[in-house]
Amino acid sequence: MNKESKIVLFFVAPALKRGGTETQLIQLLNSFDRNKFSVNLILFRNRQELSIPEGITLHDLKKKGAVDLFFILRFAMLVKKLRPSVIYSTLQGVNKYCHLIGLVFNIPAVCSIRSTHLYSEYRQLKFLNSMRTLKAIVCNSKFARSQLIQFAGIKEQRIAVIPNSIDITRFHPACDDAPIPNCLKDTSSSAFKLLYCGRVSPEKNLLFILRVVSMLNRPDIVLAVVGPETVPDYYKECLIFANGHLSLDKVIWAGNHDRVEHYYWWADAVVLASSREGTSNALLEAMACGLPALVSETADPDYLVEDGVNGYRFPFNDYNTACSKLLQIMGEERKEKYLKVNSIKIAEIYSAEKNISENHRLISSLICGYSRGTVITW
Repeated sequence: MNKESKIVLFFVAPALKRGGTETQLIQLLNSFDRNKFSVNLILFRNRQELSIPEGITLHDLKKKGAVDLFFILRFAMLVKKLRPSVIYSTLQGVNKYCHLIGLVFNIPAVCSIRSTHLYSEYRQLKFLNSMRTLKAIVCNSKFARSQLIQFAGIKEQRIAVIPNSIDITRFHPACDDAPIPNCLKDTSSSAFKLLYCGRVSPEKNLLFILRVVSMLNRPDIVLAVVGPETVPDYYKECLIFANGHLSLDKVIWAGNHDRVEHYYWWADAVVLASSREGTSNALLEAMACGLPALVSETADPDYLVEDGVNGYRFPFNDYNTACSKLLQIMGEERKEKYLKVNSIKIAEIYSAEKNISENHRLISSLICGYSRGTVITW
């Protein structure tokens, strides 16, 4: 099949940062048959922290600042030249631009919602939906779908629920000789090892977790913090609290790491106390590794964690309940049930293969349906 007869696909992202959604995007791009598809990755800014698979064409729109509108012109010229069959927006912030370009050139555009509680994004989608040209929206949970219906007025038939995916060849229960990161090797074998994995920013609520550990005042709890300090002032606030209320051996600041599964294999439980949260990749990965989870009752984690079965939930910022539930996890004697329940559940529902298959099905239905002038029903 020659280049001219290939089906052209555009996938659009603000940048290619090292994140869960971006990693899934690379997996999806790599899944297309290069003999049948011409796969193009469109970046607003050419910030690359991940490698792009061979055979994928990269286009940099060179967006400069929030008020730069020339990149839209470059985007339009690229679409006019290559005439993609589908424009797939992979992250919030690019939805409106992809929809605008799709509207101008009569090309189906897919908009994505990857987090919940983004009411400004829902307002945008409500406006786009009122124009009756919005073809499909991808969200990663049933909760996000319910919010799209409630706040944006999107019809359920236009919403594709495609869960996040994890690499189950990496994230699985630890074997006997699982490697342990150097910064954790001095941890006592009798310690209860609690893991926080995520960026250090106010909405992730690490300070709450530190206060819970301090309130319990248990000498056997060790908390490892894995993730980037994305908000320096908040990171400093957390550090000051930890230094003032917890001994140095109680909190391990591990920073950002590529092999995060080694930390899951070390831990006894994972904690997530966010004020808002979509389908957390860190939570999925930890559960796939067989860890019980302690999570705040904020949207999507409620769907993943069943109280008393694969972890425990507590109302947001409820210190007493969080302390009580953490003590319950520490008192569990049969961790094997978590290993089995979580590993099987995550492997079946959140595998990369299923994510890719569902995306292929959506894109195929858009291409076929749009060519016939029909409305996509999901």
